[in-house]
Amino acid sequence: MDFRILGPLEVREDEGEVRLGRGKQRALLALLLLHRDEAISTDRIIDELWGEQPPATAAKIVQNYVLQLRRALEDGGSADADLITQGRGYLLRVERGRLDLDRFEALVEAGERALGSADAAQAAETLREALALWRGPPLADFAYEPFAQAAIERLEDQRLAALERRMEADLALGRHADVVGELKELVSVHPLHEGFRAQLMLALYHSGRQAQALEVYRDARRSLVEELGIDPSPALQQLEQAILRQEVPPAASRPPPPAGETRDPAPAVVADAPAGEGRESRGADLRTFLIADIRGYTRFSQDHGDGAASRLAHRFADIVREAIPTEVGELLELRGDEALCVFSSAREALQTAVELQRRFRARINGEPALPLGVGVGLDAGEAIPTEGGYRGRALNVAARLSALAQPGEILASETVVSLAGHQEGASYARRRPARLKGLAEPVRHVAVVPDVALPPLPPPLPAQSARRRGLLLLAAGALVLTGTVTAAILTLTRDADVSVESIGNAIAAIDGDGGAVSYTEAGNTPSTIAVGEGAVWVLNAGDRTVSKMDPETRRIVKTFGTGGTTTELAWGEDAKPAIDWAK
Repeated sequence: MDFRILGPLEVREDEGEVRLGRGKQRALLALLLLHRDEAISTDRIIDELWGEQPPATAAKIVQNYVLQLRRALEDGGSADADLITQGRGYLLRVERGRLDLDRFEALVEAGERALGSADAAQAAETLREALALWRGPPLADFAYEPFAQAAIERLEDQRLAALERRMEADLALGRHADVVGELKELVSVHPLHEGFRAQLMLALYHSGRQAQALEVYRDARRSLVEELGIDPSPALQQLEQAILRQEVPPAASRPPPPAGETRDPAPAVVADAPAGEGRESRGADLRTFLIADIRGYTRFSQDHGDGAASRLAHRFADIVREAIPTEVGELLELRGDEALCVFSSAREALQTAVELQRRFRARINGEPALPLGVGVGLDAGEAIPTEGGYRGRALNVAARLSALAQPGEILASETVVSLAGHQEGASYARRRPARLKGLAEPVRHVAVVPDVALPPLPPPLPAQSARRRGLLLLAAGALVLTGTVTAAILTLTRDADVSVESIGNAIAAIDGDGGAVSYTEAGNTPSTIAVGEGAVWVLNAGDRTVSKMDPETRRIVKTFGTGGTTTELAWGEDAKPAIDWAK
């Protein structure tokens, strides 16, 4: 029987997984495994599982949990573990080697010995075997339980230390180009880890990419100064100087294959190679995940009915299926308002994200393909294939970035950007690191901005009860704005009849002759509008900016800050009345 905590808690026997119950009963087993071969008092168990407010019958509940765990272990035919009562507590004896953590630590120790004796090949192989035992974040199902926090942090530190030593072994074997992509990912996820920074600098330098190696140092310095207010360590500073002076010790070369054997050419990892290209597969593959989520779908369902929502979901699914290049991408799952896709190439994933937004915003016979905006999030990382999908941190980060994205926006982690490199037809706008639910460290990410402007977002949809009133207000605005006035402002009343969601951040343009309405994106919460100097001026209260819009092209040509809380706009007399604007 095997006990596993390097990932979600599992107990397995020859015939499959042992059923352990739920909730606190599983937590008790995790606690006993963390303190295997050590007696834990009932009082401490109660304190660890319930904290300061345990139920009155907590001791009896713990007794029942122990009985059920014993029964589960016995039903599994275990002779490798014994849960015994000792004094006023319990002790779990586990045969050495039956806990994945024990096997991991033994393999890491063996890898350290091999590295210390200059056997880098054996060290790399042994450390890879150790790291392959990991199935995800340690004790993943107890990530928010107080009793597991210190252990989770300690185990994660052990994993990172083993990774760093494995990289050291690979570099000693001359595998510099092979590890660049993986080190970039590690640096992106752990930007303050100087060991990975130093190894990436060495790998790039010995791959003939001195300028990129120096950029890694400059980025490290920016991160440390901005987040901690400190300079890089003396060791990292010395490495930078050695690279500048080209005084880095010569790189090791690849050892020749054993006599009688041939070696397949190692897959080269070129600068900014896409995920999955030029990398060796080692159980957990590098994948890029894309998640697209329809904004306002729940409200749409409530306002327009299940039939309209179902038609919207089918249209969304068709667009996603048509946009994914099947040779490098796959649609894993559709959930009505959400699509999960996986790619072997980060570059293809970004191109698909842009194409998806273009198709979502397209108009068919004058009507938007989708009446609601879609947020898209991407992240890349090692993912473990499971039945029907994948498991890994990158999937969670992509979901969180998708939720963070505004309608019509594409957010990608810096891991994706690092793997994809320069994207033809798009640029990156750096955003402040975001603290995302369930993730300990802020996630560095960018907004992906297509070079060729996408079609405008569909106009905000009014609720059924508010549709007539909204149109009347717009029509009234047209009457006010047509004629000889230079400018006017129309503010939709946010009362019970007009929902906030039906207003959004769009500006409605009403043609003076025919009364046709079209929409364009504005800034954050446009509140005041003026016409003058041949332009339309929009005051965005949400971010305290003013946007200058061209009335012919109906696009923002310039945005600048107001430097304070501005509530009104003034304009001149030479306004251009060809297009009238209403908020």
